[in-house]
Amino acid sequence: MRIYIVKRTIYLLLLCFLTVCCTKSNVSTDLSVIPVASMVGKYELLNISDYASSITYIPLETNDNALVSDVIEQIIYENEQFIVRDPTTNASCMVFDKSGRYLHNLGRKGMGPGEYTSVRHISTWNDSIFLYIPYPAKINIYNKDGQLLDIMNMDSIHATYFIFPVWYLKPHIYLSDVVTMTPPNSIASYPRALLLQEENNRLTVNKEYPYVNYRVEIGGFSTNFEIATMYRFNDQIRTYKAINDTIFTVGPDTEMKTAFVFDFGKYRASTEWMFGRIADKISVYIWPPNIMESSDYLFIEFFFGKHAPESFEYVYRRWSDGSERIWPDHRVFSLF
Repeated sequence: MRIYIVKRTIYLLLLCFLTVCCTKSNVSTDLSVIPVASMVGKYELLNISDYASSITYIPLETNDNALVSDVIEQIIYENEQFIVRDPTTNASCMVFDKSGRYLHNLGRKGMGPGEYTSVRHISTWNDSIFLYIPYPAKINIYNKDGQLLDIMNMDSIHATYFIFPVWYLKPHIYLSDVVTMTPPNSIASYPRALLLQEENNRLTVNKEYPYVNYRVEIGGFSTNFEIATMYRFNDQIRTYKAINDTIFTVGPDTEMKTAFVFDFGKYRASTEWMFGRIADKISVYIWPPNIMESSDYLFIEFFFGKHAPESFEYVYRRWSDGSERIWPDHRVFSLF
């Protein structure tokens, strides 16, 4: 079976095990460098038996309390539970057991204590589940049984920055991505991430991480609206923005360090394109919209454009009016 491309991000981990393009030969001796450019055109089909002992398909139970749409924004497996965030309702965070049986929702829609109108991100640590709620800006903390444990207010931070994923780092300390609407030539004066500290149920900025080694060529565009790809690896939080070509990591010491560097070579997207997403250049560049990591591998989803070994078209259904549109898909997955 040959699988290079998937329709939705939630299937990424499964399909990464199933097969893809592999960086198995001619790899740089520097294990922190991901040699993308040198692997273009060198594709190898992988056997799932080399990486997984079995595959289990788990249907999620649906009932009047758990209506799961065909588009799931985020799904987490932790403590033998699936936590699902469904964006079509903006307020559905559902919990299922490991067999797919519906257990309960996390909170509910509303404006009362512990309620929310939308959820932007879910993260977990040990037995706690963290829901980042943008309006009004706060984090609701639940236990695995769905009981609300605490609420942390973030209004003072949210008024200054556009905050996106918020991750627990260690007791009372969190890491968040920052998005700013600023001219690219002033990017050095804005943080790429924030270290947040909790005190008296409020989060305040403890530290700002500056942009380092960012691309200096400027193309005349006026926004820096790039949301970081962030994920947990053991006790660290990895964060990647294409403007750096670097996967950074922040651990309990709260220092931001280099974990991996992408070597895109001639396929590296220009800063002009990164800020403007110029349509006629989209097939030329290679860039990674999604990254996952285990103790032995990086599973990376790449947009390969015209360089993809296989591509296909799929039907995209618009949420607003239900109309359909044909979209080309040029994604591939790699194992590093």
